[in-house]
Amino acid sequence: MLFYIVPDWRAHLLEMESPRVSGKMKLMPLPAWEPGGRRTSVWGGSGLAITKSGKNPELAWQFARQLYFDRSELGKRFSDTSILPALKDAWALPEFSAPSAYFSEQPIGTLYASLAGEVPPLWMNPFYPIANNKLSEAFLKAVNYYGANGDRGLHEFVARELDAAEAYVRRLIARNVIDKM
Repeated sequence: MLFYIVPDWRAHLLEMESPRVSGKMKLMPLPAWEPGGRRTSVWGGSGLAITKSGKNPELAWQFARQLYFDRSELGKRFSDTSILPALKDAWALPEFSAPSAYFSEQPIGTLYASLAGEVPPLWMNPFYPIANNKLSEAFLKAVNYYGANGDRGLHEFVARELDAAEAYVRRLIARNVIDKM
């Protein structure tokens, strides 16, 4: 592996999937596009919803508060999952500054917490998965093109594929009668 995109939720999965590289991996922030720019991004998100029609919404809310705000459990949960909790106060717990043998003794909780304030907002809509799929299609077509032709004409090919993917998504958005009301 030369590099691997590793949001917090993927760090523990990487340890389980690739144990042979333990101690050989390190985390680093993404490169900034401009000096002083953002060094992190977003890949999906989390949410919580308690429906009004549930049998006991108050009990569900009590359970959610325990999961999200019980500081005594958040350190252990981070140790088990590498997922940074939303409760910033918990980031001071020792589990977050503990060195990770897998990631060359880096304190990965501290690293993720240091970037948390830079995470951009993620605006979801029904067209997001469609756009993401079209982007994946363009990527796979570019891989196949490169395999057959090398880098000769690759830039132009990728530009055409991305333009076509964008046009497809824009056509779907234009058909959206709800946005036009």
